[in-house]
Amino acid sequence: MSRFPRVILTLMLLIGLLGVIAVPKAIGLAIHEDAIDDLIALLPTGPDLQLDVEKEPLAKGWFSSAGAISLNYKIAELDPIRILLNFDINHGPILSTAEGLKLGFAYALVTPKISFDNDLLDITSSPSQVDMNISVLADFSRALNVHFSVSPLDESAPNQLVSFEGISGTLVLRGDQSAEAELTLGRIALADAPNNQRIEMLDVSLLARTANVNSATAPAAIEFTLPSISSPNLLTIEGLSFTSSITQQVPSNRITLRQAAKLGATSGDIPLKSGSWHFELSDIDAESFTQFYSLAARLQLLQNESSTSAIRESSELTQRLALLLLNNSLTFTSAFNADAYSGVHTGELRLSYQGIPQLRNLMGLDLRQAVAASSFSANIDLDLDAISRSPARDMIDPMVRDGYFVENNGRLTLNATLQNSIVQINGEETPAERFF
Repeated sequence: MSRFPRVILTLMLLIGLLGVIAVPKAIGLAIHEDAIDDLIALLPTGPDLQLDVEKEPLAKGWFSSAGAISLNYKIAELDPIRILLNFDINHGPILSTAEGLKLGFAYALVTPKISFDNDLLDITSSPSQVDMNISVLADFSRALNVHFSVSPLDESAPNQLVSFEGISGTLVLRGDQSAEAELTLGRIALADAPNNQRIEMLDVSLLARTANVNSATAPAAIEFTLPSISSPNLLTIEGLSFTSSITQQVPSNRITLRQAAKLGATSGDIPLKSGSWHFELSDIDAESFTQFYSLAARLQLLQNESSTSAIRESSELTQRLALLLLNNSLTFTSAFNADAYSGVHTGELRLSYQGIPQLRNLMGLDLRQAVAASSFSANIDLDLDAISRSPARDMIDPMVRDGYFVENNGRLTLNATLQNSIVQINGEETPAERFF
């Protein structure tokens, strides 16, 4: 190789080496005290939740930075909870993480120490401490990866116990505003022997994801599971779960909201032994839903205000929300299955509403027009003996006398439809105008 190419190659290697050396310092200079102040501003406070903060200035090095924050939370009349956050920040592009070497802008390791006095646990005379670990990785794809864990805790005194097996979780925030979160909570046990009380909860988990954290209509899902919670000699609940999701159809820009809950089994002195429930709203215009969400949020903020302007605005918002519902189409379905009061009960409801887009004022609403735009079906099947033993008996009996429920072979059934402004109840047709 001639001398000139060797010189060029050497210069390129030298420039690259200088870049690798200089980049960590540049990243360190970009880490400001303001970022910590912004984080503290997000912490919850209130009349019964006071926060005192002490922080050390950031010690900025070439390849790393370090600092500490001390938080004292005062909850009502209880003694304060003390949180000490020690953090070390490694500057990229080459990062040493708990999972090995990675490339990215920065990697922060936070080691909180949470301590509280016996007022909270009421079982020991000395302060208790919970150890946590938090790591944050900012990679070159503009994603923020957060992992946290809480160490197991065991506090005991004569005849009393507080124990849990720890918490672990992850959070991923991406540059496109999508996000995923996962949380797992180990076994929890609380015992108070003098009062013969004990509660045990096993392996709670939570999964959540969204395509856009800043959009109420973005595809999203949440899953919560609680395998078991029990209080011996009183109650045991198994197989409890809840799911919620939003899906969006392209290119129609219509969204569907679904929620479902399930109870696997219970034992103890409660009437509900198992059950499931499903709820769905579909054929929703995404733009109208976003507007409805925004108006409802504003209305919620006005609930505690009593000024004339607030009352006037609340009235206007209520009318706008009602118009949004009346203008737009919607399909609603719900179904349940329950073993309660020693009987099995099932039901399914469905409502389809085509909307009245030409309606511009609530005063111009004609109920017959709304009924004509609607179709409905209901199928309910109840155990007669179980209903007779339940509080629902006083509500169901008048409906049986009026012919809405029919008794047949120990069952109470209701079959109803609304189609083309005609209501059919258990095979008998009635014009819808009779009901308004």
